[in-house]
Amino acid sequence: MNVKQKFLDLTSKTYPHGHEHELLNQLPDYLNMDEFGNLYYQIGDNPTSMFTCHLDTASYEQVSVNHVVKGDYITTDGTSILGADDKAGVVVLLYMMEHNIPGIYYFFLGEERGCIGSKQVASVQSKNKLERVNKVVSFDRRGYDSVITHQVSGRSCSYEFAKELSSQLNVISDEILDTGFKYAPDSTGIYTDSAQFIDIYSECTNISVGYHNEHSKSESQNINHLEKLCQVVVKIDWEKLTTHRNPSKYVYDDDDYYSLRNDYGIDYGYSSSFKDEGIETTTEVILDEEFYGHESRIEYDRNTKEIIKVKLHAGRIMYEKNKIQKLLSDLEVGFDDITWDGNHLVINQDTYQDITMTRKEVEGYIEGINGWIIEELSDRRKNYI
Repeated sequence: MNVKQKFLDLTSKTYPHGHEHELLNQLPDYLNMDEFGNLYYQIGDNPTSMFTCHLDTASYEQVSVNHVVKGDYITTDGTSILGADDKAGVVVLLYMMEHNIPGIYYFFLGEERGCIGSKQVASVQSKNKLERVNKVVSFDRRGYDSVITHQVSGRSCSYEFAKELSSQLNVISDEILDTGFKYAPDSTGIYTDSAQFIDIYSECTNISVGYHNEHSKSESQNINHLEKLCQVVVKIDWEKLTTHRNPSKYVYDDDDYYSLRNDYGIDYGYSSSFKDEGIETTTEVILDEEFYGHESRIEYDRNTKEIIKVKLHAGRIMYEKNKIQKLLSDLEVGFDDITWDGNHLVINQDTYQDITMTRKEVEGYIEGINGWIIEELSDRRKNYI
C-alpha cells in the first residue's frame, strides 16, 4: 500500500456521519457490515486484539477537500477540514490488515457524533463479551508520542501496558527507521471509540497517528510519521503484550494516586499503597462562587474522579450550554436546538436522529467542564486533612 496516496484518496472529501458508506469503493471488498452499519474484519482464529478507527469526519456538510502538500505535511487550502481525524487511523488499520496482523478490525460510524457505532457494538458485547479479546487499540490521537491511559476522566489502560506498548513502538522504530519514536504513557486522553469498551476489556487505549489541529480548517497530517507508524505497528507482536487492568474493578494503584495529585491537585491523604476494592460514592455541597455563591450538589466517585450527577445554578447551566453550542459550531455540526440540564444533553437535528449524551460523555469533548468542581472539592479536602 502506498500510505500517502491512500491517505490523499480517503481525504478527498469530508464524510460527516451518514456519508460513511460512500467510502466503500476505497475499502477492501471483503469487509463485513454489522447490524449497525459498522464495518469489520477478523484476521486469525482467536485474536486478543481489537483495532479501531472511525470513518466519519468532524463536519456537517460533505465538501471536496483541496489538499496542500508542503514537505512532510498535508493540509487544506483553508476552506475545509482535512479529515486526518480519523482517516489516518483508517490507513493504519488497512496497512495492518494488508500484512495479516491478527486482530478484529472495526471501522466505526459516527464517532464525531458521540461514538454512535462503537457505543452500539459495546452495548452488545457487554452482554456477549468476546472471550479472548483483552485489548482495544484505537488509532485516533493527535501528535506523535501518546499511548493514552485515561479517557472520559477515568483510567482506560494500565500504566504497565501503556509503558510496554510505548517501549515496543520506540525500540522497533529505532531498529528499522532513521529516527526513532518517543512514545510514552499519556493520561490526557479525551474520548474515542475505545472508551466505549472500558468496562468490558482490560486495556483500552488510543495511539498518536501524527495529525494536529483536528476539527478545524488548519488541520494537518504529518504523512512521514504516518508512513513510519505503519511500518512499525506491523512488527509488534500484539498477541504477546501483557494486560494488567481489571475492567470490572477499579484498583487505586500508585499511578492513579499520583495522577490525581499531579493532574488535579487532589490529595485524599491516602498513602500510595492504598487499595480500594470497591466504589465510594459521595455527595457534597459546594459553593459556586462565580454564580452568586450558589450551593451546588455534586455526587461523585472519590476513586475514579467521575462526576456522577450535579445540581447547578441556572447561570452555570447556561454557561455550559453556551460552551456546548460553540463546540458544535466549531465542529460544523448542524443542529436545530439543544437542551442541557447539567446532566443530560439532547442535540435536536432536522436531518439526523437526535443525539443524547451524559455529562460524562460531554466532558470527553469539552475538556475542563468539571474543572471548577474538581478545584472546589480539592480545596475542601485540603481543609480536612
